[in-house]
Amino acid sequence: KYKWNSVTLYGGYIYARLSNPTDDYLTGFPTVAEGIFIPPGSWSKGVYANAAITDNAYNINKVLQTFWTGAKWSVWDNLDVSAGFYYQSQNDYNFTVSQKDATVAAACTGTGINISSGKCAGSQDAVSLLVDWRPVGRVDVYAGVMLSNVYGGLANGFLNAQNYDPAAGIRIRF
Repeated sequence: KYKWNSVTLYGGYIYARLSNPTDDYLTGFPTVAEGIFIPPGSWSKGVYANAAITDNAYNINKVLQTFWTGAKWSVWDNLDVSAGFYYQSQNDYNFTVSQKDATVAAACTGTGINISSGKCAGSQDAVSLLVDWRPVGRVDVYAGVMLSNVYGGLANGFLNAQNYDPAAGIRIRF
């Protein structure tokens, strides 16, 4: 965050790597709530099975990188205009287990919203604009719009690759 006169600039970066748990929890495990316990599972043909636990979702680590930047301009004491840009990238962590029990990347087929898996490489980007007016103390009247696009694996499951999201409202703080 950086402020210069009536303009404030923002930016950020997130690096997230998701991987399988290192423990197998063969006898089950307790949760954060006392008295609630996840039941034990069982091994069958080298695969651990427990309906309550997924322990192999990331045989290939998922790496998700997110970048964002934005600016806010205080036009008057009671009127702000903000804009932002957001970008997210995902690696290909789609996997299959070969006959020799080696984890290898599986082929991704299709494009856009018709890609074969949400685990395929992909990205998404978005731009946003917001106007926030404060006519009296404790009251905000706002309107904004965001335009976003999804590509590759991050588009899997979407109905459309592009989305337009308008919003408007009044917020009253007590």
